Amino acid sequence: MFGVASMLCRLGVRPYSTSTLASQVVADFMAVLAYVKFESEGYLSSYASDPVLALGAISAWYFLEDGLSKYILPQLKKLILDEALETGGIGEMVARIVLLLAMDKCVMGDRSKSHGQFVSVESFLNVMGCDEFEVYIEGMLPGNKETFNEWKSEWKDWRMGFTHFIQLQAEPNEDTLWYLLGRRAAGIFPRNQLGADLMIPVFWNKDGEKERVSFMLIQVKSRFPKDDGFSQAASKKLSPGFVSESPHPKGKKPEEGPAPKKPAVKPALQKRTVNENPLSETPVSDVIRICMNLSKEETSGPESLNDSFRFIFSTSLTKDSSTPQARGEDTDVYTLCFRSLGCETYPFLKEDVAQCLASIVASQWDPMALVDGDLKRRRVICVCTKHVTGGSSNGHARL
Repeated sequence: MFGVASMLCRLGVRPYSTSTLASQVVADFMAVLAYVKFESEGYLSSYASDPVLALGAISAWYFLEDGLSKYILPQLKKLILDEALETGGIGEMVARIVLLLAMDKCVMGDRSKSHGQFVSVESFLNVMGCDEFEVYIEGMLPGNKETFNEWKSEWKDWRMGFTHFIQLQAEPNEDTLWYLLGRRAAGIFPRNQLGADLMIPVFWNKDGEKERVSFMLIQVKSRFPKDDGFSQAASKKLSPGFVSESPHPKGKKPEEGPAPKKPAVKPALQKRTVNENPLSETPVSDVIRICMNLSKEETSGPESLNDSFRFIFSTSLTKDSSTPQARGEDTDVYTLCFRSLGCETYPFLKEDVAQCLASIVASQWDPMALVDGDLKRRRVICVCTKHVTGGSSNGHARL
């Protein structure tokens, strides 16, 4: 399997039940067998949240100097093209790999082993390259870098650590965050979750002070061309209130119908009918937001000004808060934005690994790319034909 099993358990990815790989990971790679179909032609398997297994997978990633780029990632791409894996979205899966590599770099440095230790959140932000980011406000105008540095320094006493991702089966609450921290895990929201795709827990543990917990929200996009409405996607739609706003699956609201009768209870008991989860009321300034667009083409906006595909988007707390409870004294809030997939955007990535990840993202079926490629090929053939025939277009199709 060229070490790809070490990738599956860290990413929270499982094979399709009809794939022969599903039974193989159970027999050989410590996956959990959940169900076998009637005639044993299908196996439902997955990886449990096992920190020890994830630490072993980390060792497999770095056992060979170029093991990821030469063996593991190419085999992972082959399984994706063979439709053997339930990825939950190729872009989101690649984003998980990038975040795991950043965490590994933060924990291990130049060493080849990880013991699952916690590190400061500020050090993780530094590995992501935040010190070199430019700050922009709405309209992509230059913002205040000093206020961002002050906000970033507030995270130096917060800690984090994750070795793998697991699927969140229900809306996360504070107990979920502590559970994830105990398992050294990060969370994957259900597919098509409003606003965010991934969640990384962080905690405050300072002598003599009460422990606190918070989180990072990560949104992943890989659209061609770049998504419209970027400022909304990277700000208000990436707030705790918006992410927890809809209790309905995939963000769908029920069909309109007659208004239900109001229960005969006191208003005080109806105070929290929209969101009963305290995490939804967390101020945006108390969470870290990351917006990752994995397309590799150049974009409009700040990139055209400084040739950078990474920057900090700054807005105000009152604009980004979806719930009145989360609004307080107005202050600047920030989103870390990454709008390509390469070594310049993520300085901790090796060039060969970045190329492998970009090729995996490019493997997504894009019908418009096929049309554009065909039209380009036809234009080239037409030009070459005219050149050979001395510029005559008689008998040749025209576009």
